[in-house]
Amino acid sequence: KDCIFDKFECCFNHNATHVLTGSYQNRFHLLSADGSTPDLALEASQTPYRRASAPPLYSAADLPPDFSRRVLHTAFHPQHNVAAIAATSTLYIMNGT
Repeated sequence: KDCIFDKFECCFNHNATHVLTGSYQNRFHLLSADGSTPDLALEASQTPYRRASAPPLYSAADLPPDFSRRVLHTAFHPQHNVAAIAATSTLYIMNGT
């Protein structure tokens, strides 16, 4: 209920070209640091590589999102395109190309 106190970590990859951050609904976002490519939103779930659409937080016809499902911790490897994402009680390791 006290979502105002949630602190989503934000990190840069090893060559500072991308930014990774968490969000609600077990989503995490990968953004290019220079804004040249659109935001890639993925869901940390049992079905990897499932793209999550990024609808507005609230819609008149939809219920509000589950704020208890969130990705608060993210980290990039210091030398490779490998990221660690922590959602609820699960750790996901993503290997980029």
